[in-house]
Amino acid sequence: MFVSAKMVTLTNVVPQDYAVELNGFLFNVAALGAISCAAVVVVFSLTRKWQKMPHFVTLCLALSQMMACVGVLTWALVDSDHQWKLYLQFFIFSWGVFASRIWTALLAVTLVFMRIRSLRDSLKLRRYLPIIGWGLPAIIVGILLGIVAGKSDMNLGTQPDPTFHYSPVQAIASLVVLSTCFLVTLLCLILQQRLKRLSAEQKISWNVYEELYYEGSVSMSEMGDDYAGSL
Repeated sequence: MFVSAKMVTLTNVVPQDYAVELNGFLFNVAALGAISCAAVVVVFSLTRKWQKMPHFVTLCLALSQMMACVGVLTWALVDSDHQWKLYLQFFIFSWGVFASRIWTALLAVTLVFMRIRSLRDSLKLRRYLPIIGWGLPAIIVGILLGIVAGKSDMNLGTQPDPTFHYSPVQAIASLVVLSTCFLVTLLCLILQQRLKRLSAEQKISWNVYEELYYEGSVSMSEMGDDYAGSL
């Protein structure tokens, strides 16, 4: 609803004012997103749900989204009269964006892992997730900054938003990360639904065998053999 309302107002302005409208729109969305993510983090911290799986991944996802929002807010509010400030703001924003995409995929992977493995194995998996969820985005953004650091023809201060400053390099990196995370998330969710349905069917089959056993129609050995065969 908020996006639709802002898009309606764009029809009443000249194209030269789109950058100003876009800045205001990004600032409003970032402010609302930061407040919402902060509320999620506070609730998870007070209830200590983050210590459990998959709530730990959900907390990291909220933190990454909040980092991206903070990056947009600093881009709009802080004067970047030095090149290093521009790089720092871009690093915070891009790290949050890439991390939020990767943590979304990791959340889907965690849900599937919890369905096929035990809770103890899921807790062991948790120690490796921050390396992927936080380390990989930092490496990607660091490589982007290293590639474009020597290019002096990029006037970053004139850009209306921190989304695409580094043209083809950043666009390719964003496309690869987004496509990969999207495919991983989609496949994991499909697999999770299939496993959930299979588990429900096995439970129904076991209940039927139990009823037959209590009725005296089958013996315990027959019930075990038949159930093993159905599995």
